[in-house]
Amino acid sequence: MPAAPKTIALILPYPPSVNHYWRAWRGRVCVSAAGKRYADTVTIAAAIAGLRGLRLGGALAVRCEVFPPDRRRRDLDNVGKALYDALTRAGVWCDDSQVADAHFIRREADKARPRVEVTISFLI
Repeated sequence: MPAAPKTIALILPYPPSVNHYWRAWRGRVCVSAAGKRYADTVTIAAAIAGLRGLRLGGALAVRCEVFPPDRRRRDLDNVGKALYDALTRAGVWCDDSQVADAHFIRREADKARPRVEVTISFLI
């Protein structure tokens, strides 16, 4: 198996908000259908990029450039939950608790192509 690259870059769709990511069902809180669809999309993107099941280990730094779908006010920290969970489910890393350094940068809204440009690198 080839060695993992030192830096990984992915362009992923804009994730559902935290309010749309979780749903209450029969007294339990679980991931919504929108959250599951997003995770499936990220898994496909990771597979196309050759990153599915890579399972990066160790401490990681993540930089996310966020291009929202419109100019509405939103909290940048809400982007991370669905994104990190989807990357975990895709097997890009073992667990999102490995993220020791995270940066979220809001960019200009892009109605035509809302997205998150993710760069993952190892902390040494």
